[in-house]
Amino acid sequence: MKRFLPGTIFAQLALLIVGAVLLANGAGLLMLLVGQNHLGPHPAEITGRIAGFVELLDKTPPAERDALIAKIGQSHPELSIRQVIGPQPARAVKRPGPAHLERALGRPFSVVTQPAAAPQTGQEHLIRLADGSFISAREPPSDPPLLGPHLFSWLFVGFSLIGVALWTGWRIARPLQDMTRAVEGFRPEMNPRPLAEAGPYEIRALASAFNRMQTRIGELLTDKTNALAAVSHDLRTPITRMRLRAEFMTDTLERERMIHDLDTMDHLTRSALNYLKNVKDGSNREKVDLASLIHSIADRHADAGKTVTVDIQARPSVVASALDLERVIDNLIENAFKYATPPVIRLREKDQDAVIEIEDRGPGIPALSRETMTRPFTRGDRARSMEQVGGFGMGLAIARDTVLRQGGSFELLDAEPTGLLIRITLQPA
Repeated sequence: MKRFLPGTIFAQLALLIVGAVLLANGAGLLMLLVGQNHLGPHPAEITGRIAGFVELLDKTPPAERDALIAKIGQSHPELSIRQVIGPQPARAVKRPGPAHLERALGRPFSVVTQPAAAPQTGQEHLIRLADGSFISAREPPSDPPLLGPHLFSWLFVGFSLIGVALWTGWRIARPLQDMTRAVEGFRPEMNPRPLAEAGPYEIRALASAFNRMQTRIGELLTDKTNALAAVSHDLRTPITRMRLRAEFMTDTLERERMIHDLDTMDHLTRSALNYLKNVKDGSNREKVDLASLIHSIADRHADAGKTVTVDIQARPSVVASALDLERVIDNLIENAFKYATPPVIRLREKDQDAVIEIEDRGPGIPALSRETMTRPFTRGDRARSMEQVGGFGMGLAIARDTVLRQGGSFELLDAEPTGLLIRITLQPA
């Protein structure tokens, strides 16, 4: 069907409008033709028939009228024409007849109308002929029933037009919705998939431009990462040479200061390399048993004399890089021991997702600073030097980017009653 649709949004909307108008007119014509076959004659046609029969009876001798009325009754039983014998009720004479029948008959006829014996069968006309005799004729009801076939036809046409309009609007809007989701979830380090280039010409052109933009951003990020990684790596060589020279310095105090500064520079380059490695490289994914992974991490810290409390409430499995997750949890545990209190690690399930929580009882992070703290080279107190803080502000940035690259979410929350709660949510295997 796509082969027969025009390629642009304007052409598709124009086709929709023209098609809807043609369909509505065609359906109206069809209903008119069908309605003529199923509904009764028009009121003007009934009036003309009654007027014609009355004039015919007026010209017929009284002795032959019964035979003529019988023949009329056989061909038009719905009119129920008959002669009225005897004096007429005064109430009938006082009521005016319908103007359309009187105009059709003209003089010397007079018409008096009254309801039929059964109101649902229409109304009865009492017509006085030129010789003073009376003829009664019944006019059947002309209004069609409320739920007649024309109403169902109109409903069918209306719902058909609505269906066509909704389908066309959905076909045009779906690629835009897909593009909106792609833009909102775009992260170059997650190797996003190209957007499908489908739909009208304008949508295809926009999707193609978006895909080219994704490629350019990815290439730019790769070039920048490679350049920074090369600089960080090459800095380690002169740092090592300077350290060797510092060892031969005779001034002990200056030697210790020089070595401390060189150690700080070496740690900084290592942190930068670790961060860039996490951004640049993608690890192989596998099915990971989170409970076993957390227990092994806690046991390793316990062997080093650092007690970590583990609370396993579920045993979910995820598809991720076990090495990356282990590195993230290790980093967050080290931060808790360095800046707060020994942490508690919880593992549970929520809405079928795996949830890992690392909680401490330290000072926490203010809500306004949490987004900033997940950026690289950002520390909690900007006024302090690196020697005072003991870190380079890379831990939370590496942890957050690693979790996002695994398709999960990373949140910094307030612990109860005090402290920091880090929540990692991963999709189940």
